[in-house]
Amino acid sequence: MKLAGVILILSIYTVSGFAKGKLLKVMSKNEKIEHMYNQKKFSDLIDFMAGDWASSPVQSLSLLASSYKKLKQTSQQIKVLEFLKAKNEKQYIWYYKLGVAYESLFSETQKKAHQETAIKNYRKTISLNGNFKPPYDKLLQIFATGGNLYEGRTIATGILNQFGPSVKVSQSLCKMYSLDGYIQEAKNYCSEAIEENPKFGDSYMYLANAYLDQGNKVVAKKMLSKAGQDFPNSEYVQVTVGDFNFSEGLYRASYKNYKRALKINKLNKHAQVGMAQSLFKLSKPKRALAHYVEACKIDPRLKKEFKIAIGSLLNSGQNKMYSSYESSLFKCH
Repeated sequence: MKLAGVILILSIYTVSGFAKGKLLKVMSKNEKIEHMYNQKKFSDLIDFMAGDWASSPVQSLSLLASSYKKLKQTSQQIKVLEFLKAKNEKQYIWYYKLGVAYESLFSETQKKAHQETAIKNYRKTISLNGNFKPPYDKLLQIFATGGNLYEGRTIATGILNQFGPSVKVSQSLCKMYSLDGYIQEAKNYCSEAIEENPKFGDSYMYLANAYLDQGNKVVAKKMLSKAGQDFPNSEYVQVTVGDFNFSEGLYRASYKNYKRALKINKLNKHAQVGMAQSLFKLSKPKRALAHYVEACKIDPRLKKEFKIAIGSLLNSGQNKMYSSYESSLFKCH
């Protein structure tokens, strides 16, 4: 009986395997493509569709583009998306996906032309479908982080008009108005952003900056001091408060701020050079040296600050320490 049972089970598996193989054979071409994608066989899918784009339906071509994306072959992904766009130039989604792809290409190459092409595709997406929010968010991110504050404010206002209030938009407007020196607008949006999300430390920094621009150092100082204590794990807050404390000659305080920032991210060049300068001002040039070296390793342009310290040591007659700094300068390359 046991032998019969084993034979029966083997027969079931054999039939099942045969049926599965037969099923794969009777699958349509498009079903095979979908099956390969679901099985994460992206290279097989690409090989399977090679030279056969013209007769392939949109869904299969979309999976082909996604396969290239999964394999981080951005240039090939763009070729497929351009092909899809040419098939239907009124379909907004291909422009949006092209925007995302060109942003990825910009990250890989740092060629400004790729970012400009991404922006162009996002704008085209909006012109074809103004109710589709993702391209607005993408443009806001590009402009807010890239320093194009006017364009950033314009797109942020467009988001508010089209989609209503948004915490992220308030935070972005807070930042952009503050950096651009629009004091009252910055105060309004930063206050709104803080009310909507009091746990986001950056908004306090931009609000304090607006008060500084207004000449109200007393309020700004209180705000910065409190934020420094309330947001010990915010890299941006600690560096910003550290910069303010350093400018005020509060070197022990700035040292503590930069130290907190470096615990979060030791590759923060502003924190590294700030730490170096604070220690130098505290008459601890030996400890400062390591941070000057780290700072200019991250960004060689910070060699300027390193050289200022070297000049200061030479002028003050600290010959031994001057020699240590001078011999360490080559590490910046």
